[in-house]
Amino acid sequence: MLNKFGGAAATQSKSCPPNQIYLTCHFAFVSRDFRIESNHLNLYICRLYLNMKHLILALILLLPCISKAQETKVSKKKKITLFTSWGYNRAYFTNSAIHFTGSDYHFTIRHAQARDRQSPFTFDTYFNPGTLSIPQYDFSIGATLPNHISISIGQDHMKYVVQHGTKIAVDGSIHNGTEFSGDFHNESRILTEDFLQFEHTNGLNYVHAQVSKEKEWFKGRFRYVTMKTDASIHAGVLIPKSDVKLMHYAEHDEFHLAGYGVGFKIGMKAELFRNIYIRLDNKTGFINMPDILTRGTNYKDRAHQHFGFTEFFYAIGFQCAL
Repeated sequence: MLNKFGGAAATQSKSCPPNQIYLTCHFAFVSRDFRIESNHLNLYICRLYLNMKHLILALILLLPCISKAQETKVSKKKKITLFTSWGYNRAYFTNSAIHFTGSDYHFTIRHAQARDRQSPFTFDTYFNPGTLSIPQYDFSIGATLPNHISISIGQDHMKYVVQHGTKIAVDGSIHNGTEFSGDFHNESRILTEDFLQFEHTNGLNYVHAQVSKEKEWFKGRFRYVTMKTDASIHAGVLIPKSDVKLMHYAEHDEFHLAGYGVGFKIGMKAELFRNIYIRLDNKTGFINMPDILTRGTNYKDRAHQHFGFTEFFYAIGFQCAL
């Protein structure tokens, strides 16, 4: 970049004032430094996300102990209740247009179809602390206020796999000297694995904040069983680990802050013996990812897509009143 820029600057100096050349050089260096700082910030966010996974497992194990220590006579005064939950989901996605940009290609595939990829059930996968985060899971931790409004943060670990053998339309141009080169105008073709492998399988990680309003509609004697419903809104960021192999370029798989999501949720909650609960929920929303890595942070190659999603999940949680 510097050699290319320097050559351009030398040519320009024959006809441009020195001040203009200085401003051009200064702007180029500022732009380069801004990209470097952006990459550092993205790397820091991804490292923070990876460290959070260890904290999540620790909180799940510790909260039941905290709940036991907090067991006293229930006063009539309403209290703040802390909670955490862990569960598993199945996710569904709308069709999507995926835009690819690079130094020798700029094209869009339309009508891309994707499915989730939930892990087959085995006792070791779903109950071993070392493998809990391999299946598609949902985690949350938060607090319920005395007015039945709860505030929480959490992560939905979904998986997104573009399906081969499906009909797509290609629009744009590819000029990389391969058998895929050409100019395309909404050309129909069958998506093959040698052309594109595109997955967010480790995964489509939606880290978000959520605000919910609960409504209690059944309370058993001595509060052994309490039934509630709730409605929520949520918003957050997407930190996928995208497994992408485009044409003959090397396969890439790396955590990266790629975009954002928003949506709403409705659900049911059964509280058992005050401190344990089971949830059944449906979460729906919109995901926009304008900065998906396809060849790594050392390249400018990127993909951009947006789509709708809905997921159904169950979760088991623990709660304790302060």
